[in-house]
Amino acid sequence: ISTLVYAGINLDRCVFATPMDGCFQGYDAILVDDASTTTSPEYVRDAIIYLIRTNFGFTTKTSGIVRALSPKLYKGNFL
Repeated sequence: ISTLVYAGINLDRCVFATPMDGCFQGYDAILVDDASTTTSPEYVRDAIIYLIRTNFGFTTKTSGIVRALSPKLYKGNFL
């Protein structure tokens, strides 16, 4: 396992701390943007998304995760 996918509630607290910890331990981080939320103001959420993208990993939407995990048929073989 080299990449961890994160989502949850309290984006600016628990969810943000968890990918930071994972990155410090050598894991790649992907935050599922539309599966993460917070009760804080929108500008706080924007700041956390910015920090994750610039310092700790990537963000994606749930549709991107579904596409990545769906089997792809190529010449009759699953990739």
